[in-house]
Amino acid sequence: MKDTAITITSPPPAPVLGSPPAWLTDLYRFDEQLTDAERTVRDRVRAWSDSAVIPVANDYWQRAQFPFELVPGYARLGIAGGQLQGYGCPGLSAVAEGLAAAELARGDGSISTFNVVLSGLAMTAIGLLGSGEQKARWLPAMARCEEIGAFALTEPDHGSDVAGLETRARRDGGEYVLDGAKRWIGNGSIAGITVVWARDDDGNVGGFVVERGPEGVPGYKATVITGKSGNRAVWQAEIQLTGLRIPAENRLAGSRTFADTARVLTKSRQNVAWEAVGHAVAAYEAAVGYVMQRRQFGKPLAAFQLVQNKLSGMLSDIVGMQQMCLRLAHLQDEGEADLAMPVSRSCTPLPPPDGCSPTPATCSAATGCCSSTTSPATTPTSRRSTPARAPTSCSPSSSAGRSPGSARSRSPGVRTAPAGGTFGTSAGVLGHYTGVATPPCRRPSGRSPIRSRRCRFPTRTSCRASSRS
Repeated sequence: MKDTAITITSPPPAPVLGSPPAWLTDLYRFDEQLTDAERTVRDRVRAWSDSAVIPVANDYWQRAQFPFELVPGYARLGIAGGQLQGYGCPGLSAVAEGLAAAELARGDGSISTFNVVLSGLAMTAIGLLGSGEQKARWLPAMARCEEIGAFALTEPDHGSDVAGLETRARRDGGEYVLDGAKRWIGNGSIAGITVVWARDDDGNVGGFVVERGPEGVPGYKATVITGKSGNRAVWQAEIQLTGLRIPAENRLAGSRTFADTARVLTKSRQNVAWEAVGHAVAAYEAAVGYVMQRRQFGKPLAAFQLVQNKLSGMLSDIVGMQQMCLRLAHLQDEGEADLAMPVSRSCTPLPPPDGCSPTPATCSAATGCCSSTTSPATTPTSRRSTPARAPTSCSPSSSAGRSPGSARSRSPGVRTAPAGGTFGTSAGVLGHYTGVATPPCRRPSGRSPIRSRRCRFPTRTSCRASSRS
């Protein structure tokens, strides 16, 4: 029997276009927290996404083709460069830049990725680390999208481990010679200005700007990565650098170590978070549009409580994401956003667990983190050891009066937090606990410590200490 290929096509539901923010996703008056200028940017980008991007996005995605025809319209939005001031850049607030990223992502993930690479990475690297002459040389054309930018950081053997990059930049007279490989570089095959990150003769990481005309440049070979399942309409490239020569003045003046690279990455992270908001809103609007149109058992799917429950869960997530991103953007506008930011600037300790006496603590003005000023106490370990309290010195109340050297004063498996570290937590989230042991987990009534290996109270750790004398 001859095989017959059967193709079933079903048109997607019509997207909900041009919906005002308050109609579907603004239950907590998010719009009222924005300035008129921020709303103007948001509405301008949303209108362009609705009219120019959404109608053609699926076609470009199916063909895995970059939408060159959309670049002039993107340029007219006046958002390339984001928060950068001068040199043709718009000087947006962090909120406006984030809203623009969210609206582009709501329209299409590929277009929003193009924006983040050009504006949030390539232009930001030049804006943060370039000299005045370098900014004047490259940023105006990039802001007008006459030159597309790329940010060549990740490598075949160094993805999330980018700090270990191996691409080299060897000084040769008035030039640098670049050798190495880069992978997953957005816009890498079409960019006229590519910031390549490489190690110099001293092993320090720097940003080196490669300028390419339509005819290309010797030593730079970019191959588009195919077969992607996501972001198909934006091209990522694998780049081979072989004896590529650039003028010495093309090294960004402020790029001396990987810490400078991290400054650019830190700045760009807020736009990535806003992109997630845009994707979530798009998914919610498409879901609402579909369940309002699709009828089963004589009524729309939206009339069923199970569907309503799923939609309400989506909406709850969106509201939280919006407020989180807005707060992050406000902190960024105030110069207070930092990936290593502690939870609180205060050293006021939380109440100690029952039967525990708090240890005096001091606060480091440099780090904003509290540390113990006395010898650390020790408590039995557990597989579920996550400190959620201020540094304390605790011991089971039932062991009071026991001599320090008695056989039961300590249990096997004692574990103390390493100096300057935490138990399985990010130092930037809970702060550094210096030599402080985790407090025992106790029952609310003050009874003896829990003897099981599992703690029923997730904010405290388990104890296996015996309460018998």
